[in-house]
Amino acid sequence: MSTGLPSAMRESPTPHFTASTPERRAFSGRFVDLWWVTIPTKLRRYSILLWTAWSDGIYLTAWPRVATILVLAVFLFGFIEGGTHWRYRTIVGTNGFAGNVLAPMATANDWGGPTGLVFADNLLLLIIAVGLGSLSGNLGITLVLGYALGDILWAGPAPANLRFNDVFGVWICRYIPLIVSYLLFFLLASLPIVMAMELARSSHRRMNQSKAMTVGVTAIIEAALIYCWGGMAPMVFRTVQLWAGGEPRITVPFYMQITATWLVPIAILAVLMRALLFRLAAGKESFLARAQALALRSKQTMVRTPPWAQAIIAAGLITLLMTGFLGLRKNWAESALFSNYLEGYVVFLGLAAALLLRTYFLPRTKRWQRWTEQVEQYPAVLRLGAATVATYVLTVLLMAIPGLQSTRPNEFGPEVTSILAGLGLILLLLPHGWLARPIGRRVMPWRRIPIPSGTTQAALIAAIILLATRKAFGDCNDCSCCFTGCLPGVAAAAAAGGIPGLGSIAGSPPPIGQKDPCATQEQGYKDATKKEQQAQQNWNTADQALTQALTNQQAARTMAQQQWQIIEQLIPDAFGNVGEAELATLPADITQMTQDQFDRLIYWLQHTPPRTPNPNFAENSIVDPLIGLNADLGAADNAVQQATANVDSATAKLNDARADVAAAEKALSDCLGAHPHVHPLGAPPRPKY
Repeated sequence: MSTGLPSAMRESPTPHFTASTPERRAFSGRFVDLWWVTIPTKLRRYSILLWTAWSDGIYLTAWPRVATILVLAVFLFGFIEGGTHWRYRTIVGTNGFAGNVLAPMATANDWGGPTGLVFADNLLLLIIAVGLGSLSGNLGITLVLGYALGDILWAGPAPANLRFNDVFGVWICRYIPLIVSYLLFFLLASLPIVMAMELARSSHRRMNQSKAMTVGVTAIIEAALIYCWGGMAPMVFRTVQLWAGGEPRITVPFYMQITATWLVPIAILAVLMRALLFRLAAGKESFLARAQALALRSKQTMVRTPPWAQAIIAAGLITLLMTGFLGLRKNWAESALFSNYLEGYVVFLGLAAALLLRTYFLPRTKRWQRWTEQVEQYPAVLRLGAATVATYVLTVLLMAIPGLQSTRPNEFGPEVTSILAGLGLILLLLPHGWLARPIGRRVMPWRRIPIPSGTTQAALIAAIILLATRKAFGDCNDCSCCFTGCLPGVAAAAAAGGIPGLGSIAGSPPPIGQKDPCATQEQGYKDATKKEQQAQQNWNTADQALTQALTNQQAARTMAQQQWQIIEQLIPDAFGNVGEAELATLPADITQMTQDQFDRLIYWLQHTPPRTPNPNFAENSIVDPLIGLNADLGAADNAVQQATANVDSATAKLNDARADVAAAEKALSDCLGAHPHVHPLGAPPRPKY
């Protein structure tokens, strides 16, 4: 008779994704969970682009304390910088005497007029933004948020020199340019690294086979994006001074020179440093757990913003970024909310219509589907580059046409025409945007590009002439205000430089009906999870049965021990010394007796006569209870053994089910791009729309 304790595992195996560690329970662990996992999941409901940018840099959670301190320090620095506008060196621009200069903070205003009105003239802030943003898009957003809050809540907008007192009109002239500048700041501090990593890993398959090449291509792409940003930026933040009644002083050539000299090298070095940091973080279990949690939560959180709303928001943001190019605020004596911004309304409506057309109508046409299938074979970075180069060439060609220049200042007809044409190319060449694109399979065209029909060619030429005519927009007659002497190449660089940034916004809304590239892995994970839940229920049932069997066994042992104590007193009374000698060969605890000892005791009682005849003693008064005790204890022990075997079997099945879940989870994470070996820079998981 076996009476030992059960050998089954009495605790359910803990799933690896719910394990709690002291690091996860500490403040820093809870903070990075909130900052890099929970908040991005919330943002995903509204914007894929914000989710991607915010979740970038999750590899820093390998060091929770460092990541926590870094986030708080970056936000505090941005807030103080936004509130004080302290500058080590100021990008002054043109003042008529010193030319384009980098001036100390104490003398900047004397050399170039009012400065410190916008982040873009602070060289040190730009360097820090590019460095932090290249290490983590999340840190770039944190810096932008801190700066924007400090600028709005602490410093406030600069006093405006306006000739009207309309409250709403004054608010627009003072605050809208600042809000646009924060959006421009985001395009520098966070978006380049996200775009560069995504464009690099959706390039050619052979390139992705080398981590060193992937890092190098990412650095080159980010450097190009930042250089393009430098061409567009002066035309965007110029409205901060212009709309407030001032005069913009920073020209495009000088700002591009600053960008190439300072920001581009910083971006390249930061990407290389990021590769080193990620290599150190790739083996950290805390980072791997959070990366997989982020990827799995992203699969369970769908975008709630409807496609039409995404198209309208994108059109609005692009229009705001183009305000420096548009001929707005023609009447400086009145607010004129309709007539002063009419061209902006026209551009907004045109962009919204194009985006809605791309989202709802075109994907349902067979010709567009064939075009999409063909163009998606090429890397997204080549298609984006083609749109940028085409915008540059078109601007140069338009500015070479005599009679397109306007006599009115602050209007840029050829540039606006080229930017709109470039955005049209973005929609055409990137029909599904630039996020989560399949890896390119071709580099050269698969066939000769078809020549449009005569009617189409005439319509395109007429549209370009209509847009570029001085009656529509016109070109700035005082080119020194922006381009330093009406140089076509500089103007073209300013127009083309806006295509990657504006195109990133136009290309971010997902089209309707896009297939999920990870559907198979997701279904496998769901099936494995269901099997694990069933195995967990079976284990719980077996564990409850074992608990009940152990309870019954304990009750049977207690009852048997009480009856054995009575029998131990009866045997010496009936058999004297012989009975005591027989008891001495047996254990004092009946539950410790073996089956052989029970059988020998019963045989002895049945074949040994009592010492003296005793009318009160009967053989069955001892033998029958012993036989009953033996049967009860045996039944209880057998029940425990059977329950133990059931628990052992359920535990093995549960462990197998959890191993299947882990394998399915890894397959899904690999597909989403969450596994650290998928990208050598720790790019965020690839989004599912």
